[in-house]
Amino acid sequence: MPKPKSNFNMQARTFILSDLPAVDERRKEERVTVDPFFTLPGDGTWNACIGRQGDELHYLDGYIEAAWELADAVLQKNMLGKRDTLVLPILYNARHAVELLLKFVMNQLVRCGALAHGHQANHDLQGHYDLLVSANIGDEKLREGLRLLEPFIASLTRIDEDGQELRYHLNRDGEISLKGESLANIAVIRASLKDLSSIVETLKNRTIDFVDERHGQAYTDRCSRTDLMAITAMLPPLAEWTTDAFTAAKADIKKRFGLGSRHFSEALNVIKANRQMRGMLGERNQPRLPDRRQGRAGDRGMAQAAPTARPHRRACCHQWRGHHA
Repeated sequence: MPKPKSNFNMQARTFILSDLPAVDERRKEERVTVDPFFTLPGDGTWNACIGRQGDELHYLDGYIEAAWELADAVLQKNMLGKRDTLVLPILYNARHAVELLLKFVMNQLVRCGALAHGHQANHDLQGHYDLLVSANIGDEKLREGLRLLEPFIASLTRIDEDGQELRYHLNRDGEISLKGESLANIAVIRASLKDLSSIVETLKNRTIDFVDERHGQAYTDRCSRTDLMAITAMLPPLAEWTTDAFTAAKADIKKRFGLGSRHFSEALNVIKANRQMRGMLGERNQPRLPDRRQGRAGDRGMAQAAPTARPHRRACCHQWRGHHA
Protein backbone atom coordinates (compact mmCIF):
# COMPACT_ATOMS: atom_id res chain seq x y z
CA MET A 1 0.00 0.00 0.00
CA PRO A 2 1.55 3.32 -1.04
CA LYS A 3 2.52 5.68 1.73
CA PRO A 4 0.64 8.97 1.93
CA LYS A 5 2.64 12.00 0.83
CA SER A 6 4.27 13.90 3.64
CA ASN A 7 2.47 17.06 4.69
CA PHE A 8 5.91 18.63 5.09
CA ASN A 9 6.82 17.90 1.47
CA MET A 10 3.49 19.24 0.25
CA GLN A 11 3.91 22.39 2.30
CA ALA A 12 7.49 22.85 1.13
CA ARG A 13 6.49 22.36 -2.50
CA THR A 14 3.62 24.83 -2.09
CA PHE A 15 5.98 27.38 -0.58
CA ILE A 16 8.55 27.02 -3.37
CA LEU A 17 5.97 27.29 -6.13
CA SER A 18 4.33 30.30 -4.57
CA ASP A 19 7.70 31.99 -4.11
CA LEU A 20 8.90 31.50 -7.72
CA PRO A 21 7.46 34.75 -9.13
CA ALA A 22 9.27 36.76 -6.48
CA VAL A 23 12.52 34.92 -7.16
CA ASP A 24 12.19 35.50 -10.91
CA GLU A 25 11.53 39.20 -10.33
CA ARG A 26 14.63 39.57 -8.16
CA ARG A 27 16.74 37.78 -10.77
CA LYS A 28 15.33 40.00 -13.49
CA GLU A 29 16.32 43.09 -11.49
CA GLU A 30 19.79 41.66 -10.93
CA ARG A 31 20.17 41.05 -14.66
CA VAL A 32 19.29 44.66 -15.35
CA THR A 33 21.49 46.22 -12.68
CA VAL A 34 24.47 43.81 -12.73
CA ASP A 35 25.41 42.92 -16.30
CA PRO A 36 27.60 39.79 -16.24
CA PHE A 37 29.82 41.03 -19.07
CA PHE A 38 29.54 44.81 -19.25
CA THR A 39 29.48 45.98 -15.64
CA LEU A 40 32.42 48.33 -15.02
CA PRO A 41 34.35 48.09 -11.73
CA GLY A 42 35.94 51.04 -9.93
CA ASP A 43 39.37 50.20 -11.33
CA GLY A 44 39.43 50.88 -15.07
CA THR A 45 42.79 49.22 -15.71
CA TRP A 46 41.23 46.36 -17.67
CA ASN A 47 38.44 48.35 -19.32
CA ALA A 48 38.54 47.69 -23.06
CA CYS A 49 37.28 50.16 -25.67
CA ILE A 50 34.43 48.83 -27.83
CA GLY A 51 31.50 50.20 -29.81
CA ARG A 52 31.65 53.95 -30.22
CA GLN A 53 35.11 53.98 -28.65
CA GLY A 54 36.31 51.05 -30.74
CA ASP A 55 37.77 50.94 -34.22
CA GLU A 56 37.33 48.83 -37.34
CA LEU A 57 40.90 47.60 -37.10
CA HIS A 58 40.33 46.35 -33.55
CA TYR A 59 38.32 43.54 -35.12
CA LEU A 60 40.98 42.67 -37.69
CA ASP A 61 43.87 42.90 -35.23
CA GLY A 62 41.89 41.18 -32.49
CA TYR A 63 41.03 38.02 -34.40
CA ILE A 64 44.52 37.39 -35.76
CA GLU A 65 46.01 38.09 -32.34
CA ALA A 66 43.51 35.76 -30.69
CA ALA A 67 44.45 32.95 -33.09
CA TRP A 68 48.16 33.40 -32.43
CA GLU A 69 47.88 33.86 -28.64
CA LEU A 70 45.66 30.82 -28.26
CA ALA A 71 47.88 28.56 -30.38
CA ASP A 72 50.94 29.80 -28.55
CA ALA A 73 49.32 29.25 -25.14
CA VAL A 74 48.40 25.65 -25.98
CA LEU A 75 52.02 24.86 -26.79
CA GLN A 76 53.69 26.97 -24.12
CA LYS A 77 51.46 25.59 -21.36
CA ASN A 78 51.59 22.04 -22.72
CA MET A 79 47.78 21.92 -22.84
CA LEU A 80 47.60 18.48 -24.44
CA GLY A 81 44.13 17.80 -23.05
CA LYS A 82 42.72 20.84 -24.87
CA ARG A 83 44.18 20.23 -28.31
CA ASP A 84 40.96 18.89 -29.79
CA THR A 85 38.79 21.73 -28.50
CA LEU A 86 41.03 24.78 -28.90
CA VAL A 87 42.14 23.95 -32.44
CA LEU A 88 38.68 24.95 -33.67
CA PRO A 89 38.61 28.54 -32.32
CA ILE A 90 42.26 28.92 -33.34
CA LEU A 91 41.47 28.11 -36.96
CA TYR A 92 38.19 30.01 -36.95
CA ASN A 93 39.84 33.16 -35.59
CA ALA A 94 42.50 32.90 -38.30
CA ARG A 95 39.87 32.47 -41.01
CA HIS A 96 37.80 35.38 -39.74
CA ALA A 97 40.87 37.61 -39.58
CA VAL A 98 41.62 36.86 -43.23
CA GLU A 99 38.01 37.61 -44.16
CA LEU A 100 38.15 40.94 -42.31
CA LEU A 101 41.44 41.80 -44.00
CA LEU A 102 40.05 41.19 -47.49
CA LYS A 103 36.96 43.25 -46.75
CA PHE A 104 39.00 46.07 -45.23
CA VAL A 105 41.34 46.26 -48.22
CA MET A 106 38.46 46.07 -50.66
CA ASN A 107 36.35 48.74 -48.96
CA GLN A 108 39.29 51.13 -48.71
CA LEU A 109 40.16 50.70 -52.38
CA VAL A 110 36.56 51.29 -53.43
CA ARG A 111 36.36 54.46 -51.33
CA CYS A 112 39.51 55.94 -52.84
CA GLY A 113 38.46 55.05 -56.39
CA ALA A 114 41.15 52.42 -57.03
CA LEU A 115 38.55 49.65 -57.28
CA ALA A 116 35.32 49.99 -59.24
CA HIS A 117 33.16 47.93 -56.89
CA GLY A 118 33.30 45.56 -53.96
CA HIS A 119 32.05 42.02 -53.42
CA GLN A 120 28.60 41.01 -52.29
CA ALA A 121 28.28 40.70 -48.52
CA ASN A 122 29.06 37.09 -47.63
CA HIS A 123 31.81 34.93 -46.12
CA ASP A 124 33.33 33.77 -49.40
CA LEU A 125 37.10 34.14 -48.95
CA GLN A 126 37.97 32.95 -52.44
CA GLY A 127 35.47 35.29 -54.09
CA HIS A 128 36.78 38.36 -52.26
CA TYR A 129 40.37 37.36 -52.94
CA ASP A 130 39.80 36.68 -56.65
CA LEU A 131 38.13 40.06 -57.12
CA LEU A 132 41.12 41.87 -55.61
CA VAL A 133 43.66 39.89 -57.63
CA SER A 134 41.78 40.25 -60.90
CA ALA A 135 41.59 44.03 -60.39
CA ASN A 136 45.39 44.11 -60.73
CA ILE A 137 45.63 47.09 -58.37
CA GLY A 138 48.19 49.69 -59.42
CA ASP A 139 50.56 49.14 -56.51
CA GLU A 140 53.43 46.67 -56.44
CA LYS A 141 53.32 46.13 -52.68
CA LEU A 142 49.58 45.42 -52.60
CA ARG A 143 49.88 42.92 -55.43
CA GLU A 144 52.79 41.21 -53.68
CA GLY A 145 50.90 41.07 -50.39
CA LEU A 146 47.94 39.43 -52.09
CA ARG A 147 50.27 36.93 -53.76
CA LEU A 148 51.71 35.94 -50.39
CA LEU A 149 48.21 35.53 -48.98
CA GLU A 150 47.16 33.01 -51.66
CA PRO A 151 48.18 29.74 -49.91
CA PHE A 152 46.26 30.74 -46.78
CA ILE A 153 43.17 31.52 -48.86
CA ALA A 154 43.43 28.16 -50.59
CA SER A 155 43.86 26.25 -47.32
CA LEU A 156 41.04 27.95 -45.43
CA THR A 157 38.67 27.83 -48.40
CA ARG A 158 39.31 24.12 -48.86
CA ILE A 159 38.17 23.26 -45.33
CA ASP A 160 35.60 26.02 -44.78
CA GLU A 161 34.23 27.58 -47.91
CA ASP A 162 31.42 29.60 -46.31
CA GLY A 163 32.57 30.22 -42.74
CA GLN A 164 30.37 27.51 -41.22
CA GLU A 165 32.56 24.42 -40.90
CA LEU A 166 34.80 25.81 -38.14
CA ARG A 167 31.85 27.14 -36.16
CA TYR A 168 29.36 24.29 -36.14
CA HIS A 169 29.53 20.51 -35.79
CA LEU A 170 27.03 20.16 -38.62
CA ASN A 171 27.13 22.25 -41.79
CA ARG A 172 24.22 23.74 -43.71
CA ASP A 173 23.56 20.39 -45.41
CA GLY A 174 23.33 18.58 -42.07
CA GLU A 175 26.62 16.79 -42.66
CA ILE A 176 29.54 16.61 -40.23
CA SER A 177 31.81 19.63 -40.65
CA LEU A 178 35.40 19.09 -41.78
CA LYS A 179 34.48 15.54 -42.77
CA GLY A 180 37.41 15.42 -45.17
CA GLU A 181 39.90 16.05 -42.37
CA SER A 182 40.94 14.02 -39.32
CA LEU A 183 44.00 15.72 -37.81
CA ALA A 184 45.56 19.17 -37.52
CA ASN A 185 48.88 19.94 -35.83
CA ILE A 186 48.84 22.99 -33.57
CA ALA A 187 52.61 23.46 -33.79
CA VAL A 188 52.33 23.69 -37.58
CA ILE A 189 49.35 26.01 -37.26
CA ARG A 190 51.23 28.32 -34.90
CA ALA A 191 54.20 28.54 -37.26
CA SER A 192 51.88 29.40 -40.15
CA LEU A 193 50.04 31.95 -38.03
CA LYS A 194 53.32 33.78 -37.52
CA ASP A 195 53.69 34.16 -41.28
CA LEU A 196 50.01 35.01 -41.73
CA SER A 197 50.16 37.69 -39.03
CA SER A 198 53.04 39.39 -40.83
CA ILE A 199 51.18 39.33 -44.15
CA VAL A 200 48.01 40.70 -42.56
CA GLU A 201 49.90 43.53 -40.87
CA THR A 202 51.80 44.43 -44.05
CA LEU A 203 48.70 44.43 -46.26
CA LYS A 204 46.73 46.43 -43.73
CA ASN A 205 49.41 49.11 -43.39
CA ARG A 206 50.13 49.27 -47.10
CA THR A 207 46.42 49.77 -47.82
CA ILE A 208 46.31 52.68 -45.38
CA ASP A 209 49.38 54.29 -46.97
CA PHE A 210 48.13 53.64 -50.50
CA VAL A 211 44.85 55.43 -49.81
CA ASP A 212 46.72 58.30 -48.15
CA GLU A 213 49.00 58.71 -51.17
CA ARG A 214 46.04 59.16 -53.49
CA HIS A 215 45.12 62.43 -51.80
CA GLY A 216 47.79 63.91 -54.06
CA GLN A 217 47.99 63.52 -57.84
CA ALA A 218 51.30 61.65 -58.19
CA TYR A 219 49.97 58.31 -59.38
CA THR A 220 48.63 56.61 -62.48
CA ASP A 221 46.16 53.80 -63.04
CA ARG A 222 49.03 51.30 -62.95
CA CYS A 223 51.49 52.93 -60.53
CA SER A 224 51.05 54.30 -57.03
CA ARG A 225 53.16 57.16 -55.72
CA THR A 226 55.42 54.63 -54.02
CA ASP A 227 55.82 52.82 -57.36
CA LEU A 228 56.68 56.08 -59.12
CA MET A 229 59.31 56.89 -56.51
CA ALA A 230 60.85 53.45 -57.06
CA ILE A 231 60.75 53.92 -60.82
CA THR A 232 62.40 57.31 -60.47
CA ALA A 233 65.21 55.72 -58.47
CA MET A 234 65.74 53.19 -61.30
CA LEU A 235 65.99 55.86 -64.02
CA PRO A 236 69.20 57.61 -65.05
CA PRO A 237 69.40 61.42 -64.74
CA LEU A 238 67.22 63.39 -67.14
CA ALA A 239 70.26 64.40 -69.14
CA GLU A 240 70.87 60.73 -70.00
CA TRP A 241 67.39 59.85 -71.18
CA THR A 242 68.55 59.57 -74.78
CA THR A 243 71.29 57.06 -73.93
CA ASP A 244 71.46 53.28 -73.71
CA ALA A 245 71.27 53.60 -69.91
CA PHE A 246 67.70 54.87 -70.23
CA THR A 247 66.77 52.08 -72.66
CA ALA A 248 68.07 49.45 -70.23
CA ALA A 249 66.29 51.05 -67.28
CA LYS A 250 63.07 51.23 -69.28
CA ALA A 251 63.18 47.49 -69.97
CA ASP A 252 63.81 46.69 -66.29
CA ILE A 253 61.01 48.98 -65.12
CA LYS A 254 58.45 47.60 -67.56
CA LYS A 255 59.30 44.05 -66.54
CA ARG A 256 59.25 44.67 -62.78
CA PHE A 257 56.01 46.66 -62.72
CA GLY A 258 54.25 44.88 -65.59
CA LEU A 259 53.91 48.04 -67.67
CA GLY A 260 53.21 48.35 -71.37
CA SER A 261 54.62 51.22 -73.40
CA ARG A 262 51.58 53.43 -72.79
CA HIS A 263 51.60 52.89 -69.04
CA PHE A 264 55.35 53.52 -68.93
CA SER A 265 54.89 56.81 -70.78
CA GLU A 266 52.12 57.82 -68.36
CA ALA A 267 54.44 57.12 -65.44
CA LEU A 268 57.19 59.25 -66.97
CA ASN A 269 54.78 62.15 -67.51
CA VAL A 270 53.78 62.17 -63.84
CA ILE A 271 57.41 61.85 -62.73
CA LYS A 272 58.48 64.80 -64.89
CA ALA A 273 55.58 66.88 -63.54
CA ASN A 274 56.52 66.24 -59.91
CA ARG A 275 59.10 68.51 -58.29
CA GLN A 276 60.43 65.93 -55.84
CA MET A 277 60.87 63.26 -58.50
CA ARG A 278 62.44 65.71 -60.95
CA GLY A 279 64.88 66.60 -58.22
CA MET A 280 65.79 62.93 -57.82
CA LEU A 281 66.62 62.92 -61.53
CA GLY A 282 69.11 65.74 -61.18
CA GLU A 283 66.99 68.76 -62.06
CA ARG A 284 67.68 71.71 -59.80
CA ASN A 285 64.59 73.46 -58.56
CA GLN A 286 64.55 77.14 -57.84
CA PRO A 287 63.78 77.76 -54.15
CA ARG A 288 60.44 79.38 -53.48
CA LEU A 289 58.34 80.31 -50.49
CA PRO A 290 56.14 77.53 -49.12
CA ASP A 291 52.77 77.44 -50.84
CA ARG A 292 49.94 76.89 -48.38
CA ARG A 293 47.67 75.76 -51.14
CA GLN A 294 47.45 72.08 -52.05
CA GLY A 295 49.87 72.65 -54.89
CA ARG A 296 49.88 73.90 -58.44
CA ALA A 297 48.95 71.74 -61.38
CA GLY A 298 52.40 70.27 -61.95
CA ASP A 299 53.33 69.89 -58.28
CA ARG A 300 50.27 68.38 -56.66
CA GLY A 301 51.93 65.01 -56.46
CA MET A 302 54.72 66.10 -54.12
CA ALA A 303 52.67 68.53 -52.07
CA GLN A 304 52.06 67.01 -48.66
CA ALA A 305 48.48 67.87 -47.93
CA ALA A 306 47.23 68.42 -44.42
CA PRO A 307 46.41 65.20 -42.58
CA THR A 308 43.02 63.84 -43.48
CA ALA A 309 40.81 61.21 -41.95
CA ARG A 310 42.35 57.78 -42.33
CA PRO A 311 42.06 54.41 -40.64
CA HIS A 312 44.16 54.17 -37.50
CA ARG A 313 46.79 51.45 -37.62
CA ARG A 314 46.20 50.78 -33.95
CA ALA A 315 43.50 52.96 -32.45
CA CYS A 316 44.00 53.71 -28.77
CA CYS A 317 41.64 55.12 -26.18
CA HIS A 318 43.64 54.86 -22.96
CA GLN A 319 42.40 58.25 -21.83
CA TRP A 320 38.77 57.13 -22.07
CA ARG A 321 38.82 53.91 -20.09
CA GLY A 322 36.97 55.32 -17.08
CA HIS A 323 33.26 54.92 -16.25
CA HIS A 324 32.34 58.02 -18.25
CA ALA A 325 33.48 56.36 -21.45
